[in-house]
Amino acid sequence: MPEILLSKLRFFINLYQQRQALEEEIKQRQAEAALEERNKDLQDLSYQLHKQNVSLLKMTDELEEKNTRLETMAAELQDRNDELVKVMDELQQANLTYLSWNADKISSFSIISHDLRSPFNALMGNAQLLAAPPGSLTEQDTQDMSQTIYRQAKVVYNLLDNLLTWARLQQEAACSGSPSQSN
Repeated sequence: MPEILLSKLRFFINLYQQRQALEEEIKQRQAEAALEERNKDLQDLSYQLHKQNVSLLKMTDELEEKNTRLETMAAELQDRNDELVKVMDELQQANLTYLSWNADKISSFSIISHDLRSPFNALMGNAQLLAAPPGSLTEQDTQDMSQTIYRQAKVVYNLLDNLLTWARLQQEAACSGSPSQSN
């Protein structure tokens, strides 16, 4: 009997070893299946990360393009600002020139007014004397006063002619955009 028992014992040991081998194989297959599942999950995650990376790269390109446009616009705005500052400086200079020109014109009119008043006073004084009752002036006095009136009338005429010439020059200068400095 011992041989039967020994044979049965060997059979059970063999069965036990086969069972352990099968359990080990099942564990190995389960581990491989779990590993394949993890690999698949990692591949999916890698694909999603790749898609996000591509999307981020595209967004980065778009942002760089927008940034370039903004930098170009900023440069253009700076150029325009520089032009405006230059124009403002030119306008301020033109305004100062105009104010100086206007002050010169007022001064010129004051001088012209004074220069015209003196000959007219002499004209009026001599004319008033000539208008005196007949016989109160000698013929020589009358002739002297007439000559004085004529000379003063020529002075006034020359002053008016010069004034008209000056006004024409000022008008031409104003049309050309630069006030004449001739007084």
